[in-house]
Amino acid sequence: MKTRGVQYGIQRPDRQCGNVVTSHWYRGLCHPGGPTPCCNNSVCVNSSPHNCSCPRCFDLRDQIEADLATWRAQNEACQPRKMAVAEICTLLGNASVYFIGDSLVRHLYMAFAMLAKGTEDKVFHYTNMSADLSSLCRGRLLFSNMKCYLVALHSPVLCNGAVKTKFMELRSIGKTKQILTEILSLGNRSRSLVVFGIGCDDRYNADIIQQRIWKPLLQQMKSKKLTKPNIVWTTPHIFGVFKAETKDYRAELNQDFSHLHNFTHKMIAFLKQRSIPVLSSYNITMGVMSHDGVHHGMGVNMLRAKVLLHHIEELASRGQWW
Repeated sequence: MKTRGVQYGIQRPDRQCGNVVTSHWYRGLCHPGGPTPCCNNSVCVNSSPHNCSCPRCFDLRDQIEADLATWRAQNEACQPRKMAVAEICTLLGNASVYFIGDSLVRHLYMAFAMLAKGTEDKVFHYTNMSADLSSLCRGRLLFSNMKCYLVALHSPVLCNGAVKTKFMELRSIGKTKQILTEILSLGNRSRSLVVFGIGCDDRYNADIIQQRIWKPLLQQMKSKKLTKPNIVWTTPHIFGVFKAETKDYRAELNQDFSHLHNFTHKMIAFLKQRSIPVLSSYNITMGVMSHDGVHHGMGVNMLRAKVLLHHIEELASRGQWW
């Protein structure tokens, strides 16, 4: 947490917790291994898990590190299977897969590259990479160390160069022109896919994203008779327990569950009407421990990437990938 500016860890020195912050966007909580592990009535106190279950209590002892667990779908038919690298590369041969959006899309891009490479190590290593980044940005650390966003700006070689893929950090409607240009550059290109997701930097305002980006994009694709690229919209994750909810912070950036929930459902409804597939993180991240309340580690993102690959496989089976 110190890499993100939190100097004294999870618990504040004054033991205040709940609807307060430590620093930046982190909620003040109580150290699960300390003498006062329960946040009750905005103070860290010594209570058992049984006595720390009130509606506004917070207890890190009941959090499950599901990100390190084996994932099982409720419906076994929906369980993403592990695809071999050779199978992935056959599917992605001569493909163009662009990832456009914020840090959540960047994490999906990283996991996608790991699956296509068949390794978690040195996926994003490049010429003249600093020793610091080389040591830090590998495996699980790619998803939790803030410095590692730099490596995602370098496109890895996938499938011996047969796949053209890149991540573009275009996080808001302020980059509308670039977003539209990048998507339309793949117009009617066989085996092309754009994975797109924004929201946080636009204060989770679905209406403005629909009006400024989606409607002009779909109108241009229709007027130019473009059936490609295939596009997938990715939703934000559900906020985790570390996400702060102070009034000032909510008022400034709409960073609360209500705005997130409304944004996600309005976007899904809008896109469903237009037959645009949505990769939703809601069920994937519900109840899963997030290291900062917003982002998730390798486990969640590898699952998202597997679902994305299965979507491409489904496109191919329907003759919509070629």
